[in-house]
Amino acid sequence: MRSRQIAERLGVEEAHMLEFQQFNALWDKRMAEFEQKSADLEEAMKERHGTELMEYRPAHPQPETLREDRPLHPKPETWIKEGATHHGVHGLSCLTPATRVPTP
Repeated sequence: MRSRQIAERLGVEEAHMLEFQQFNALWDKRMAEFEQKSADLEEAMKERHGTELMEYRPAHPQPETLREDRPLHPKPETWIKEGATHHGVHGLSCLTPATRVPTP
């Protein structure tokens, strides 16, 4: 009786291990497919964005004032040095209390 129970338990454990190995193999296969599809989609997106950018640039040239070597927005230090009224900022609520300049 005892040997039959041990044999049955070993059979169940073996079946569980086989099922576990099959699950892991299927999971690894699906993950590899997912990662490959994801990489393909990313590459296609990069290509599409590149072609759209190349089509967009000739139709919309960059103005001289937005060249890459110039900042698009003034720095807060510039606001403080120039009194902040030059840029249309009144009350200076956008600046932190430590950097506020009294309004004239």
